Amino acid sequence: MQAWETVIDTTTFASYSALQASWNYLYPWGSDHNGTARMYASSSDHNHVYLESGGVLVLKASRITWDEGNSSSDPFLPIHYHSGAIHAKPQVLVNDQFPEWEVKGERGTGSTPTTVAGRTPLSASPARSRGTTTVPGSRR
Repeated sequence: MQAWETVIDTTTFASYSALQASWNYLYPWGSDHNGTARMYASSSDHNHVYLESGGVLVLKASRITWDEGNSSSDPFLPIHYHSGAIHAKPQVLVNDQFPEWEVKGERGTGSTPTTVAGRTPLSASPARSRGTTTVPGSRR
């Protein structure tokens, strides 16, 4: 049995330089998904993706009151929120060499973090479920 290899470690949210070394801002395909939020984040825009002390990543959603038009993604819903997203630079590849992945971390709202842990052979299709969280992970 192969030992676990850490792909993204827990120091990834210690500073903006560490964040930007392992993560890209927005979705892999851009700022819009199939919902009513548009993502805003970059190395110079930390209004919706920012770091707090203790290595905490914050993804903030804000309701907007103006008409920003519709999402550029099907089903082209009206944009009602600005939010932030990041995605890992290392690509998940499930194959004979790496048949298992484990994702661990904490997520929560306010002062109530919850532990997230799971081990799974990941699907090759992108996650499209609401509330999906990407956290540092390991592979074996």
